[in-house]
Formats: sequence, C-alpha cells, structure tokens
Amino acid sequence: MGVISAIASNPIVSGIIVAAMSGIIVKLYQRRQKRRLRAREWYETSLGMLGRLQQAAHRATEYQDEPDYDSLRERLEPLAEEMIEHANSAPSKVSEQARIDMATLSAFATGLVIISEQSEGMDVFELYETIQESARESYDGEYDMDDVDEIFGPFGIDEFVEETDRDFEMDEERAEEFLSNFAPESIEAGRPTTVEEALNMPIGEVDEIVSDEGYLESMLEDSLEAYVRTALLNVIEDIHGTMEARKERV
Repeated sequence: MGVISAIASNPIVSGIIVAAMSGIIVKLYQRRQKRRLRAREWYETSLGMLGRLQQAAHRATEYQDEPDYDSLRERLEPLAEEMIEHANSAPSKVSEQARIDMATLSAFATGLVIISEQSEGMDVFELYETIQESARESYDGEYDMDDVDEIFGPFGIDEFVEETDRDFEMDEERAEEFLSNFAPESIEAGRPTTVEEALNMPIGEVDEIVSDEGYLESMLEDSLEAYVRTALLNVIEDIHGTMEARKERV
C-alpha cells in the first residue's frame, strides 16, 4: 500500500479532510446566501422607492384636471437622486435589467422635474420647443424609437387622436411643407418613427398650419398630461410587478 493510500485509509485523516472540506463548503454557502440577501435587500429598497413614486404620481394626477407639477417636483426631486444612486449600487446578484429599469425611471422623474420648472411662465408651444431642444442637446444616439415605444407603450396614440379629433381649417401649403420633414413611413404611421424626426420636427410651425390655436394648445396640453399619467402610473406599475418577480427568483 502506498503512502497516499495509507493516509487515505486512515479514518482520522479522512475525518480531518471531511471537516476541512465541510468548512469550505459552509463558508461558500454562507457567502452565496449573503449575496442573495444583499440582492433581496436591494430589490426591497427598489420596491419601496417605486411605491413612493406611485404615491407621488397618484397625489399629483388623480382627481385633478391636470397634473400638479409643483407637487411632483417637491416629491420627485429628492427621490430621483436616491433612485439613480440606488441603481448604481446594485450588487452582482441583481439583474442588469433591474438596474436599468431603476435608472430609466430616475431619468424620467428628473425629466418631469425639469418640465415642471420650465413650464412656469411658458405657453404650451414654448414648453414643447424647450423640451425638444433639451432632448436634442442630450441625445447621444444610444437609444432608438423602439426603446421609446417600450417605455411609453401603454400610451394609446390612436385612441388619443380619436378623443381629440375635430374639424378645423388648415393651410394646405404649409401643411405639405411640414410633412416634408417626415419619411413616408412616418406619415403613414401618423407620428415620427425615428428619434431624429421627433427631435428635429418644427413644432413651432404647427400654429401656422392650423387656424384654431386654442384647439392646438388644448391638444398639446392634453398629450403632455396623458404621457405624464401613463408613464407615472402604468409604467411604474409594470416595473413594480417585474421587480417583485425578480426578487422572488433570487
């Protein structure tokens, strides 16, 4: 019998090896459990933040003719900072998409804060042009219209057009000039189909096409309010449900 075989056959030595391996296995298991616990705690904190975001949304949009932007700004400004810091602190056991979802909602909350600040003292056309200019300056090409549609998917454009549809006089020549800014597929779809089109379309020319400026202002205000309500309520609710499922899978 060789030396190794003799050692392996010794029950005392074998017991020492088993004990050592058991110690290593326990340590590895504890480490894995700690990673799972940190991930679950991160998800729990995320769900708490989403709950606060939902609460702010309900208070600012429910039972009111238009969103209370002052209330939104007061609640969203500190929360948006907390959310991006939390997204950046995600432990390794957290899915990358969960981190992205929190960062995306933080960015949207920050955008709403900016809108609420800029809306003071501006008419609706100036507000849209200001938002468009800000978005154009910050756009880096890292997302496309599919990404935008994924975030704002619950917003029903066709239904909104039907609800706001009414007859009005139009300058046909200026209308054709305006449509020349869009690709044929965008005209057929009834909306910009690329981010570049959305960021560069001449919003300020719309009031020169349609004679009923009151209708235009009302439609633009309604569309902004609908987006705010949709994103704050529907999108947050969807992400909240997904986040709950991810937490349970950890």
